[in-house]
Amino acid sequence: ILAQAGATCSDISRIAPCPRSAMASLPLGVIVKRTFLHVDIVDEGSPTAMPRRTASEPPTRADSSRLLPTSMPLREAPLTPHKEQECPSDASTTSSSGTRGRGGDRGPTTVMMRNIPRELTRSRLLELLHAGGFCGDIDFLYLPVHFSSGANTGFAFVNLRTPAAARRFRAHFARFADWGVPAPKRCNVSWARDDQQGLEANTERYRNSSVMHSSVDTEHQPVVLINGKVAAFPPPTRPLWPPHADFGVRAGRARR
Repeated sequence: ILAQAGATCSDISRIAPCPRSAMASLPLGVIVKRTFLHVDIVDEGSPTAMPRRTASEPPTRADSSRLLPTSMPLREAPLTPHKEQECPSDASTTSSSGTRGRGGDRGPTTVMMRNIPRELTRSRLLELLHAGGFCGDIDFLYLPVHFSSGANTGFAFVNLRTPAAARRFRAHFARFADWGVPAPKRCNVSWARDDQQGLEANTERYRNSSVMHSSVDTEHQPVVLINGKVAAFPPPTRPLWPPHADFGVRAGRARR
């Protein structure tokens, strides 16, 4: 093959024997890759011509990329990973206790969203809540799922930092239907029960739940949020058991 390509003995004498009658003046670039010998005959006047090298000079990275066949493009840089949305730095992180009362601006802060499309994930739901203008106002979110199917149960608990933000949230998402998925459901938003009002009540409710077991996907667990970013959840105070396969089914039935 080298002789037919017009390679000179001076260029390939270290690779294979060559008769003197095969002498030629064509420049030759030779690179050995794995078990294959790639030969590239170039015109010295061409702007893409490689400088001639001796056997002791390894090819540079630029030379190797120039000899790659067109069917093997260079590997592209990896895609930039998705960055978690962060709220404005001036957003307060103070959370309300969520107690009901008539004095001042005290009132419920935890709402329950119903009629959520079953294919929606917690991350996608959080994006929708932030897009509604509540980034920084939400400090707790839990979207229960059926572990057997991976689909959500159709409802979620959301705690807002202040009663005023909770009222705005109810007004904004009442009959909300722009889920980003083909679903005709319109959201229904109501206040959560008295024993599930406020950030502390919600974290205490779930910190010792089997849903917080290490075997559970973090996407299926409740989260605490600070300025729109997931923060550390309070650790359990006792050993946790892994959830049963029907975890979430009974809860879903009880909420209907």
